[in-house]
Amino acid sequence: MEDVVYTLCVSTGTRDIDAALAAARERLHTAWLGDAYHPEVAAQDGRTSSGTAG
Repeated sequence: MEDVVYTLCVSTGTRDIDAALAAARERLHTAWLGDAYHPEVAAQDGRTSSGTAG
């Protein structure tokens, strides 16, 4: 488990497991939903939170 924690921290650029998990969750959401995960980014090109043009 220590190797997993270390690898996650290195890959997310963090120093503790809580920050690493938060960063990993953010990246997963962004990868899954794209810019729609960030309403302010999606709004810039006219998309709704569902990722479609609105």
